This record gives sequence, structure tokens and C-alpha cells, in this order.
Amino acid sequence: MTDEAKRRINILSFWEKYGLRATLKKAHGNVEALNPRSKRPRTLRRRKWPPLLLAEIKRLRQDHPNLGKEKIFYLLQPWCVQKGLPCPKPATIGNLIKDVGGLRLCPVRLNRNGKTVVRKRAKKSRKPKQFVATHPGHCVALDTVERFIEGNRRYIITFTDLASHFSLAWATRSHASSCGQGLLQPRHLPLPLPTPKRPD
Repeated sequence: MTDEAKRRINILSFWEKYGLRATLKKAHGNVEALNPRSKRPRTLRRRKWPPLLLAEIKRLRQDHPNLGKEKIFYLLQPWCVQKGLPCPKPATIGNLIKDVGGLRLCPVRLNRNGKTVVRKRAKKSRKPKQFVATHPGHCVALDTVERFIEGNRRYIITFTDLASHFSLAWATRSHASSCGQGLLQPRHLPLPLPTPKRPD
């Protein structure tokens, strides 16, 4: 028997075992079973590290707030050798920090009496996600690009209308708001705005 014949026998046996009839028989004749499904494994591998190691990582983060995973690795390596424990790599240390809640400490601002000052963040006006511009000039997007041209710093302000997709670029020497104000002047902005109706 040639190798080609053996290969064809394997193909036919595979088709008989996992082919259309076998699939429909297992799915009780439901053709929807042929749709592609998620290939994510049902049982995922979980990180299992000694609790003593996790406690040491917590202690290092408390002694050195917001210390990075690479620096924790160099501090943790001699401790693991002393205790006879395997030392995780920096990427694994980052995952372990996430598993125990992040361990991130935000800096606290104190007043002259030593009391904590509660930061009140100013709420910025943002475009809602469900917002859709209906006509030109309804909503525009502005951005600034910085470029060095022959040793000189230049700023390019880009203007894009979300309704008509009209775009415009304006080059300035400064990043001040007064320089960018010229972009929004009607004589510099040929935006197809709807003309107001004059009263009769």
C-alpha cells in the first residue's frame, strides 16, 4: 500500500468519526451545531503561589509605595533564595499585584494642620457617547500637533466637522488660545453652515 493510499484512508476515517453525520448525530440533527464556537478553554490555569510570597510583595509595596514590578523583582530575588522559594518573573509579579487588588497608593495632600485635603476634581464637559452630529457646525473636533521645522517650533491645529467631515489645518507659532482663535473666524472657516432665513 502506497503512502498516498494510507493518507486517504486516514482522511476517510477522520471524516467518518468527525464528519457531518457524526456532528449532526451528536447535536441531535441541529444544523446550528456547525456554527463556530468559542475556543476558550473551560478550565483555565490559575496562578498558585505561596501565601508567604504574596505577603512579601505586599510588604514591599507598603514600604516602597507604587514600586514597579521590575524593581520589586530585584528586591524579591534574594528573599526567595533565602526562603527557598521560586522567584516569579517581573511580568508574573505584575499579574500577582493585580490579583491582590492593585496595591496602588495615591499621594495624599495635607494642609498646614496635617489634615488630609479632599481633592475635588472639576467635572469636564465631554461629548456623550450617544451624541450624533446632525448638521454642519453642530459638533467639531479640535487637536494640536507639534512639529520642529528647521529648528523652529510650529503648532498645527486641526479642525474636523463631525457632520460633514470637513477638515482644516491651521499653522501657528504659538500654542496660545489667541492664536488658535483665528482658525474659528468665519473668513478663515469655509464651513458649509446652513444660511439663516431672512424675514420677509
